Amino acid sequence: MKNVPNLPQELVEEILTRLPCKSLMRFKCVCKHWYALFCNDTKFLSRQVSHFLKNQNSAATDVLLRHPSLTNSRTGLATLPCKLLTLSPAGEWVRICGHSNGILCLSSGDNSQVLLYNPSTTEFRYLPHTLERLGFSEAVGMGYDYSSNDFKVIRIRYAVSDIWAEQYTLSTDSWTVLPNSNAELFGFRSDSFAMCFKRTFYWWATYQGDYVIVALNMDDGVFQIVPKPPGVLIGQLHPRSLTVLYDSISLVCCSCYHNTPFSSIDIWVMGGFGSWTQMRTIKHVRGVLRPLVFWKGNELLMQMTLGKIKSYRVDTEEIKDLYLDRNPYLYLDRSPFQAVNYVPSLVSLKGGIHLV
Repeated sequence: MKNVPNLPQELVEEILTRLPCKSLMRFKCVCKHWYALFCNDTKFLSRQVSHFLKNQNSAATDVLLRHPSLTNSRTGLATLPCKLLTLSPAGEWVRICGHSNGILCLSSGDNSQVLLYNPSTTEFRYLPHTLERLGFSEAVGMGYDYSSNDFKVIRIRYAVSDIWAEQYTLSTDSWTVLPNSNAELFGFRSDSFAMCFKRTFYWWATYQGDYVIVALNMDDGVFQIVPKPPGVLIGQLHPRSLTVLYDSISLVCCSCYHNTPFSSIDIWVMGGFGSWTQMRTIKHVRGVLRPLVFWKGNELLMQMTLGKIKSYRVDTEEIKDLYLDRNPYLYLDRSPFQAVNYVPSLVSLKGGIHLV
């Protein structure tokens, strides 16, 4: 049999980016180059995760659910179909404050403690405290900067009448104040962070008594209002979600019919900045508490009453129940789920601690 010629290194690496995290973990012992590639090369790992995020029908893409009643672990983290994730060091009150490239940003209930966590490798890293200016944390959000291949965390802080924004960068393990953020113009809550998409952070906020969406781009570090679709309400009493549909930002809003258990759900897609198109209206859906996130490209997950999760396919308009490990507390607990598209990765937190 003839010898198979060696493939170019670039082609080999391109093939490897198509492999899921579990395969990379097995193959990192093949040679020293692959070990360094899988464990230390941030550009390769970013490409590998991006491939599975773009192909959200892949079996390697999970939805990570967060709810205090989901499991008996201290985090209440689970994936569909109900693979449990545990995290001891974060304490009992954990909020997902962003995710990217297989890394979660988690915070305590009052945002006083923030950490980055890789569930696949069980590595976590506490973010340092800010010593430059004393204050309280009001909101936290995390994203990935593809231009510098670095994780960034934005934190809104306040002290007396002063409000400011600061940015943490993983590569330097330090915080810097964003001097011209305009954070003082808006009102934020501990759960204000919505998402990070294409190097822009999106937040729910208030401005002059009105509920708004604000965006902060990684380049200029300035909060600006994103125009809403006409007539759409996004206040705390109006369930809503900011997510991604067909590689575009999607605003999903839920409105209840008066004195009935039925709701309608509007799905909007943003073209240009603040330019919205209404894609679909789902009418007469019973028992919806809030929309969550799109899964597998075009399946909208919705939190229902009695601890249920339903999915709605945009193309076929099919609605079905998704299996969740039945927990009696879910039937009574109307606390909001958090749901994020999650791809396991080997991305290192550069000096983090591994759970035992």
